[in-house]
Amino acid sequence: TVISSGAFQRCSALTSIDIPNGVTEIGTSAFQGCTSLTSITIPHGVTKMSYRAFQNCTSLQSINIPNSVTVIDGKFLQGCTSLESINIPNSVTNIGDDVFEGCTSLTSMSITYTGTKIYKMNSRLRVSTIRSLIIADGFTEIDHNAFEYTSLESINIPHGVTEIGHHAFERC
Repeated sequence: TVISSGAFQRCSALTSIDIPNGVTEIGTSAFQGCTSLTSITIPHGVTKMSYRAFQNCTSLQSINIPNSVTVIDGKFLQGCTSLESINIPNSVTNIGDDVFEGCTSLTSMSITYTGTKIYKMNSRLRVSTIRSLIIADGFTEIDHNAFEYTSLESINIPHGVTEIGHHAFERC
């Protein structure tokens, strides 16, 4: 039910993953550094994406996070330089820091998860190509520095947001 921590870490020849049904957790650094990985199939039933699970998978272009995931730990996709888009489903209630740091090809992001606070997703990135951002209803707070140094051209902030932290959109 768990893909253990570091299970496939640095398997540089691995090009695709089809995770079987029954898996509920992808462990810390499970696929970290799989530099040839371009395709991931994650089944419904996975509830947790652990710390650095797909960090530095530099060929990964897209990932579909199923509606069963509730936790995305920090640095989950850090350094995935070929990642172009992502949809965070409404089942997610917790997203850690620096999830998208170094995702320099990321241009589209949809955040529909049911948490109330958006944390720093772009900390220390300095060159982000995110251009479009949709934030669903239900959020009340955007953390400080959450989207600093992005290339945002459009953003939808729902009416329920009552607090936007300092430097949340600095140097966009």
